[in-house]
Amino acid sequence: MCGIAGILRFDRQPVEQTLLANMANIQQHRGPDDEGCFVDGSIGLAFRRLAILDLSPAGHQPMMSADGSCWLVFNGEIYNHDELRCELKRYGHEFRSRSDTEIILAAYSQWGIDCLSRFNGMWALALWDSRQQRLFCARDRFGIKPFYYHQDAQRFIFASEIKALFADPQTPRQPNEGAVYAYLVFQKVQFGEETFFTNIKQLPAAHYLLVDVQGIRIQRYWQLDHSRYNPDISDAEAIDKFRHLFFDSVSLRLQSDVPVGTCLSGGLDSSAIVCVANQILFGNDSKPDRTNVGAQQKAFSACYSDPRCDERQWIEPVIAQTGTQSHYIYPDGEGLFADLETMVWHQEEPVAGSSLYAQWCVMRRASEAGVVVMLDGQGGDEVMCGYQPYYWSFVAGALQSGNLPVLRQSLTNKPGSLDRWQLQHILRIFHSTLPLTWQSRLLYTRRGLPVWLGEQMRSQVYIQETINSDHPTLLGQHLERDLIATNLPALLKYEDRSSMAHSIEARVPFLDYRLVEFMASLPDSMKIRNGEMKWLLRQALKDVMPTEISQRRNKIGFGTPEDSWLRQYWTKIQQYLGQGEIIQRGWVDRQAANAILQSSASLASADEHLVWRWLNTELWLKLLRDRPPTNVIN
Repeated sequence: MCGIAGILRFDRQPVEQTLLANMANIQQHRGPDDEGCFVDGSIGLAFRRLAILDLSPAGHQPMMSADGSCWLVFNGEIYNHDELRCELKRYGHEFRSRSDTEIILAAYSQWGIDCLSRFNGMWALALWDSRQQRLFCARDRFGIKPFYYHQDAQRFIFASEIKALFADPQTPRQPNEGAVYAYLVFQKVQFGEETFFTNIKQLPAAHYLLVDVQGIRIQRYWQLDHSRYNPDISDAEAIDKFRHLFFDSVSLRLQSDVPVGTCLSGGLDSSAIVCVANQILFGNDSKPDRTNVGAQQKAFSACYSDPRCDERQWIEPVIAQTGTQSHYIYPDGEGLFADLETMVWHQEEPVAGSSLYAQWCVMRRASEAGVVVMLDGQGGDEVMCGYQPYYWSFVAGALQSGNLPVLRQSLTNKPGSLDRWQLQHILRIFHSTLPLTWQSRLLYTRRGLPVWLGEQMRSQVYIQETINSDHPTLLGQHLERDLIATNLPALLKYEDRSSMAHSIEARVPFLDYRLVEFMASLPDSMKIRNGEMKWLLRQALKDVMPTEISQRRNKIGFGTPEDSWLRQYWTKIQQYLGQGEIIQRGWVDRQAANAILQSSASLASADEHLVWRWLNTELWLKLLRDRPPTNVIN
C-alpha cells in the first residue's frame, strides 16, 4: 500500500522535514500516488501512498484523528474495515472517508492498543499519541508488511525499508557479520529481530512497540493458542469450516478500487486462489463488484523452456476451466544478470536463491498490464502442509506416539521413493531444530569448518532465535517454526520487496489469521492422509479446481533453472568475485574460492548454491557504499 518513515528525537531537538522527505522519497516505488509529512517539534512522520481503497484525497496520510490528538502513517490493508466501521459507528464515531486508515485511528481511540486484536489484515503502522507523548508502532501477525528501525541516545528512526534509514547520515552502515556467517554457511536469511546490518532491527511479527522519552518497550500481542487443539473434529466439519474461511479470505482480499490480478504457478495454492476467486466473482450466485477485475480474471505465470521448471501443463487446465486471461512471462539468465543488482538493491539483504527472479518478473509484467493488487499463494505450504520435509515430521510423530497403523500406512503410501535426498530431509527435521552452534558442530565435526570460509568468519557464531512451540504434535511444531520463525518470514519479505518495487500490493489469502488458527487446531490427519500432502485443501476444493490439479502430487513452485543460468555467465562471475570485497574482508578464502570458481565443468549443485550466495553477498555490500544500482555483471 505504501512506504512509511518517521523520527522521534529523545533529545527534544526538532526533526528536519527535509530529512523526513528524503526518507520517504527513497521509497517512492512503494507509493507513487501521493506523499505527505507531519512534523511537530521532536516527532516527524512521512508517507508515500499507493492508493488502493478510497482513491480520493480523503485517504491522504499522515492522517489526523477526529479529535486532533493522534497522527498515523500506515502501510497495509485492514480487510474487515467495513465491519469495524459499522461497529465503531455504534460507539458514536463518525467517518469522513472510506479508507481503512481512518478505521485504525477510530479503533485506537475506542480500544487503545487492544485494537490490534480486532484487525484482519496486514499492517505496519506508527501512531503518534500527543496526549501520552508516545509513539505506538505495530506489525501484523505474520510480518507481511515490514518495519525496520534504529535507535541511539538521540533518536528513534524507522521506515518500511532499510535504505530509507540510510537517508540519515547518522545511521550506521556496518554489516552484521554474524548474520553474514549464518547466510554463507547455513543459507539462513532470518534472525529474529536482527538484520544483515548491525544496529538495524526489524519489529517482529505480532509485536507492538512503544517509544517515548524513556526508551523502547516491545510486546507480543498475538500467538497461536494450542488449547484450541481439536483432535476429534470430523472430516465433514473440517471441510465445511475450511471452505467457508478460505472463500471469505479470498473475497475480503478482492476488495479494491484499482485493478486486481493473481499469481498462478500451477501449484495447488495459487490454483485454489484463482479457482475460488473465479467462483466468487463469476459464479451463478455471485453478485460482487467486478469493476476492478474486469470481464476476466488476469493471471500471471512464469514459464521456461527447461522442462524441469516449466509448469504450463498445470497452469493451462486452470486457465481453461476459469476462462482467466493468462499472461506468460519467460525469465532467463540474461534477464537475471541484467536485473540482479537492482533486485538486490530492492531486497536490501542477500537472498537464498534465484526463484525470487521469477516472482520479480511476474510482478513487473503485472505492473506493465496496469494491475495494482496481486493475490498470491504465499503461506499455503506452511499453513496447509505442503513441503516434503513435513511428511517426515508426520512419520516421526507417528513413531513417537507409537501409532503403528499410521506409521505403516505412511511408509507404504509415502510421496515418492525414500532415496538419499529424502533421508537427508528426515535428518534435517532434527538438525534444523538445533541452535546454529550445535548445527555447526554436527555438520563440520569430522571435516572442520568449510575450507572456503575466510579467517574473519572462522570465529563467528550466530545463535538463531528459535520459538518454543507447545503444539502437541511434531508436525505442528515444525509447521509453527516455519510459519513464525524461519521459512515464511523470508518468503514474505521477498514478496513485499518484489511487488512494491513495481508499485504492486501483494495479498496472501492463506494468511488470514482465522484460517491459520483453524488449521493449527486440527490433527495431523487433516493435513496428511494416505501419503497425500494438503489433504484438507484438496478435499475442500475438489469441486472447484480441475481434477488434475487437486490430485497433483509433485511440486515445483516458482522454480528456476539456476544451474544453467549460473553456468551461462560463469566466466563473468569468476571475474567479478575473483577480487571481490567478500575476499578482501576475509569472509571467503581467496585460494579456496578460486579453486571452486575454476571448477565449473564438474561443479556440484551445492557449490552452485554457494557461488550464488557469494555473488549476492558481494552485490549486497554495495549498499554499504550507497551506490545506485548498475549492471555490474554485464
